[in-house]
Amino acid sequence: SICDENTHAIYRLVRMLEAQAFVARSRNKAGYVAGANLIALAATVMRRINIREIARPFMERIRDITLETTSLHVAQSHMRITVDAVEGKHPIRRAVEIGNALPLYASPGGKALLAFSSAREIDEVLEIAKRHRRDVAMIEADLRKIKRAGYFSAIGDRTPDLGALAVPILSNLGPIAVVTVSGPANRWNLKTIEKCRDAVIQECAMLSAKL
Repeated sequence: SICDENTHAIYRLVRMLEAQAFVARSRNKAGYVAGANLIALAATVMRRINIREIARPFMERIRDITLETTSLHVAQSHMRITVDAVEGKHPIRRAVEIGNALPLYASPGGKALLAFSSAREIDEVLEIAKRHRRDVAMIEADLRKIKRAGYFSAIGDRTPDLGALAVPILSNLGPIAVVTVSGPANRWNLKTIEKCRDAVIQECAMLSAKL
């Protein structure tokens, strides 16, 4: 029958994709998940996308909502790299240097990226933090908090008297980037962050969808 022919065709296609590592059998339940080659292909495509160009209008809207400096960061080799920034509108504002690199465990943006990374990468970064004599238990607590909430807000997490809101830009394969809004804590405090949080998260969700 036509139904049987379609079933066999789909079966042959799935087997072909499995043989080429584009899909793999799920270990936890019946069915298939993305294979290694599909993940590698997706990563290659993401590297070719000009994230800065696509993210800039969203970052400018976030800056206009919060009036604070808004920056874009990506993860590379266990580091958080700053790739773009839009300056805040206040005379006294947070200055962010393009190209600045920090360990993923060492900043709100880095932690927001790390929280949604693979278990292997998290373990590797925590091991680095341990060697640098950082409070690994506190970092793990922050990662659990971020995973539950979907964002990270903090005062003085890396720099004293600096408030920050970090929202990851996510795909089905993990974090693509993170948007961080930062400013002096006497103005960009937890109360102010909470007022702007939902609007910032909405912009980041639209950016995730666009990417």
